[in-house]
Amino acid sequence: MKLKVLVLVCLGIVALILPSWGTAKAEKPRWISHEIMIDGPALFYAVQEDIRYELWSVQCSQPLRGCVARAPGVALRLDRELQPWLMAVAGPRARVSLQQRNFTQDMPGLFATPLAPDTLRHLSRPDSFVVIEEGGQVVSRTRTEGVRQVVSYLRWVNGATARTLRDARLWPGESTLDPARMTPEVLERYEVMQRRRKEGQRQLVPSTKPQIEFAIQAQGGSSYYSATGQAGY
Repeated sequence: MKLKVLVLVCLGIVALILPSWGTAKAEKPRWISHEIMIDGPALFYAVQEDIRYELWSVQCSQPLRGCVARAPGVALRLDRELQPWLMAVAGPRARVSLQQRNFTQDMPGLFATPLAPDTLRHLSRPDSFVVIEEGGQVVSRTRTEGVRQVVSYLRWVNGATARTLRDARLWPGESTLDPARMTPEVLERYEVMQRRRKEGQRQLVPSTKPQIEFAIQAQGGSSYYSATGQAGY
C-alpha cells in the first residue's frame, strides 16, 4: 500500500514538472522589425521575447539616394540593375563560409557576384552567419538574418516611387502602398504619380483602327483587319 502511494506521488510530481520543461524548451517566435526615417536611414532588428537584436543599419549619402546597408564586418549595396552585392574585407586566400546552427557551407564567390535569390534565402534564415577565416583563425562572423527584407527596402528607397513620394517610411514591405498612411501632401503626389502612370499605359496601346494599322504597317506586318473591316487574323 505504501509503495502504491509512493508511486502515485512520484507520478504526480512528474506530471507537474513535465509541462514546465516543455515550456522552457519551446522556441519562442522571432520576427524582423524595423525603424525607418523619412529621408531613408533605417534600422532592421530581430525581436524575440521582448529582446531586440540589431541586424542591419541603412545609411544614405543623400536623402533617398545612395543608400547602403551595413552589419558588423559586411556591407550590402545595389548595382545599377538593382541587384544586391555583399561586400567585406577578405584576403584572396580567406575562407568564406555560411554557418547555420552547427553546419557550415563554403561560399567562395559570395563577394564576387550578385546575390542569387537562393543565396538570399539561405542568408536570411535565423541563426545564419557569414564567417571569414584567414590562416585558420576567424576574422569576422556576421549575422545575416533579415537580409531579404533589407534588399527589398534598398530597392524601394533607391527607386523612383520613394523619391516621388519623398517619404521612405511608406515602404510597403511585401504588400502594396497604403494611401491611408500618407499625409495630405504625400497623398497628392501619389495621386499625380498614379495618373501619370495610367496615362503612360494608355499611350503605349493604340486604341483606334488607324492607329493600329499604322503601328502594324510600320513594322512590316500584315493587316489585323479583313477586307470587310472586321477584326481577325
